Amino acid sequence: MSNPLDCDVLIAGAGPTGMSAAIALHDFGFKVILIDRHETGLGFSRAILVNSSAVRALKPFAIHTKIEQAGVPFTSMAIRGPHGDIVSGAVGDTAPDGIRPISLPQLETEHCLNQ
Repeated sequence: MSNPLDCDVLIAGAGPTGMSAAIALHDFGFKVILIDRHETGLGFSRAILVNSSAVRALKPFAIHTKIEQAGVPFTSMAIRGPHGDIVSGAVGDTAPDGIRPISLPQLETEHCLNQ
């Protein structure tokens, strides 16, 4: 019987970073096993944004389109306290390649990566 953990790369952590790494490595021909202590995910989001660098890195794997369609372009932000805005402002213009951060809860980002 073969070893069920026989692989080129073992990734611990099936959040967006682990899943993105597994997708990229698999696409390059590596046998990847992705493990996580949570059998079905966390059930809540730890993040609310996919930064433009991550969207750009997922472009070769056609996942960026799913993320862009599921989320909303991040154009401004505000951090509010009990007496109003503490900090607020606009996000700068898009990069020359047109990629900007996407507002998307982590659960939805994971769903895009899992399809």
